[in-house]
Amino acid sequence: MTTYSMLDQDAVETAFQLIEPMLTRGPKGLLPPNGCLLVFDPQITRYLPPLLSSDSLEKYWVEEGKEVHLPSRLSKSVLYRKDFGANWSINYTAIALSKGWVSWETRLPSHLATQQLPYLYTTNMTKYGGSAIDEAGRLIVVYSGAAWYIDKMVAEIMRDAIIGVCMDGFHHSQYGLMASDAHFVPDNNTPPIERGSN
Repeated sequence: MTTYSMLDQDAVETAFQLIEPMLTRGPKGLLPPNGCLLVFDPQITRYLPPLLSSDSLEKYWVEEGKEVHLPSRLSKSVLYRKDFGANWSINYTAIALSKGWVSWETRLPSHLATQQLPYLYTTNMTKYGGSAIDEAGRLIVVYSGAAWYIDKMVAEIMRDAIIGVCMDGFHHSQYGLMASDAHFVPDNNTPPIERGSN
């Protein structure tokens, strides 16, 4: 059975275009020039735990002289990645992946997990907040590059933009799934109604 999903890279890119002005043209100093934004695929995070005993580990440099080993399942579960800046002195991707791991494991934003579920932390999980997760505990968005509360803000805004784009694709009166004659959600081989076709 093919799984239907409103959420693909195009939908996430559309959501990013909605929030990009805030990230790139906001007040100077609020967001540093370097960072990493990740969106995990909820079609993957809904089924499997992030770390199984059979999983391999990937090595990431964190900063000079330090490295971390993270489950390879994490990087394979990323639906969308956007890097900001260059010449990082810290590996924001590794930190972002680890924040996503914390949220995947606990089903909470990483800043809340540090406060409420510290007993679920394990080796190589980051201590930093900066993730957002939807009410179902499946859509995980992470930003790493600023203070944890700014990372959290960016992740939450991106999560909400993604949900808005998907809601529009589902409910729009002219081109949304609800505008079609179908009684059931189709598979991905069924072409969507084109925007502006009505």
